[in-house]
Amino acid sequence: MTERTLPLWRAACSVLGLGEVMTSLDHADQKRVPSARRRTGVLIASRMPLEYSPPLEVPWPETGAAATVETPVGEIELHVVHVPNAANGSVKPQTLRAIRTGLAQSAPGPRILCGDLNIPQEAGHPGHDGREFGFGAAAYVKAVASAIQGALSAEAMPPAFPTEVSDAWSLCAFWEAIKCAPNRPRGEPYAPMWANCLDLLLLEELERIRPRVVLALGRTRLRDSLRPVLRRRRRLSWGTHNGLERDTFYLGDGSPVELFSLNHPGRRPHWHRSLRALNHSLMSQPLTKE
Repeated sequence: MTERTLPLWRAACSVLGLGEVMTSLDHADQKRVPSARRRTGVLIASRMPLEYSPPLEVPWPETGAAATVETPVGEIELHVVHVPNAANGSVKPQTLRAIRTGLAQSAPGPRILCGDLNIPQEAGHPGHDGREFGFGAAAYVKAVASAIQGALSAEAMPPAFPTEVSDAWSLCAFWEAIKCAPNRPRGEPYAPMWANCLDLLLLEELERIRPRVVLALGRTRLRDSLRPVLRRRRRLSWGTHNGLERDTFYLGDGSPVELFSLNHPGRRPHWHRSLRALNHSLMSQPLTKE
C-alpha cells in the first residue's frame, strides 16, 4: 500500500471488522531515497488491540512493521516484511540477512513472520507457475513419508494427478539453498552465491530444522555444491549411487541425516526417473521408524 491508497485500506479493514490498523508508513522518513522505489509500505490489521513493537532492522525501514497482540493463548509478536525484489540489488540479501539476525534473538514469547519475502521459486518449465515443480517435489516427499510409515510398495507408480500427493507439503519444510535470484537468465546464482550461501546460511538452517531426510532438488549444480560442503563441515559419507546419490551426514549433536540428490522436478520425464530410483533405494534400504 502507499500513502495514497492507505485510506482505502483503512476503510476496507473497517468493513471487515479489523478495527486495529498499524502501518510502516506511520513514521516513515519523508525524504527516503531512492524515492521512486520506496513509496510502498506494509500494514497490520487486527480485530484485537495492537501494541507497537520495534520492527526488524531492515535496510529500508518502511518495508517492515511489527506489533504485539494479546490473544486467548497469550501474547504474540507479529512481524510483517516486504522484501525488495532482486531488481534492487544488494538490498534484497541485506533484508533477508536482517530478518534472520533479528529473529535469531531470543524473545519472551512466540513470534510470527509474514509478508512478501520474495524468496525465489523455480519456474517449473514446461509447467506454468511452478506447477510441474510442485507436483514432482511433492511426489518425492510422499515417497519418503510412505517409506517411513512402512507403506511404500515396490510396484509404486508415479502419481497421475497432483491431488494424489498434495498433502505431502504438510510433511516437510521447503527452503532455498541460495536465497537470491539474480536478474539474469533463469535467475542462475553467481559463483560467489554458491560458494558462500551454503556455508553461511544453509548449515545453520539444517541445525534449526533438524531434518531426518533432506531431498536436494537438482543433480547438477546444487548436488555438486552441497555435497562437498556437507563432507567438509558435517562429516558426509558417500553412499549408494544408482540413479541418484544417497549419502549420510551428521548434525552438530551427531544426529544422522540422509541426503538424496534427485533430478530437478521441473520436467516430468526427469522427476519420473528420479522417483523410480528413489522408490527402489527406499525399498532396498528402508528408512528406520523413530
